[in-house]
Amino acid sequence: MPPSMLRLLAFVACSLSAVATASTATFDAVTDNGVSMTFEIDSPVTMAATSAVVCLNTSTPLTEAKLWMVMDNGHQHGSTPTTIASIGNNCYRVKDINFVMTGEWQIRIKLANSDRGKFFVPVED
Repeated sequence: MPPSMLRLLAFVACSLSAVATASTATFDAVTDNGVSMTFEIDSPVTMAATSAVVCLNTSTPLTEAKLWMVMDNGHQHGSTPTTIASIGNNCYRVKDINFVMTGEWQIRIKLANSDRGKFFVPVED
C-alpha cells in the first residue's frame, strides 16, 4: 500500500478514536525513517492547550513527545514532560502539554525503534 494511503488510513483511524472537538488544527510530518505522522490539536493552538493526538502509519509505539522551542536569536528551551497514552489504531493522546510562551514550537517525536520526527506548531496568545 502506498505511504500516502497509509497516512490517510492512520489519520481516519485517529480521527475516529479521538474525541471530536469543534475545531482542530492538523499538522503532518515524516520521521527520519519515512513514517508518516499526524498531530491534531484544538484550534487555534494557544498556551491553554493541554493535550493533542498523534497518529502514526506504523505499529511501532510512540515513546516520547517533547515540546521544544528554538528562537531566531539562537535561544532554545523545552517545556515540562508530556505523558503518552495509546488510544488505539496507532494513535496516542499526548497529555500534559505546556506551551510556556507563544511562537513556533517543535513537537519532537520518538518511536520505540529510536526513529525520530518533529512537527512545527505555531502557538498563539
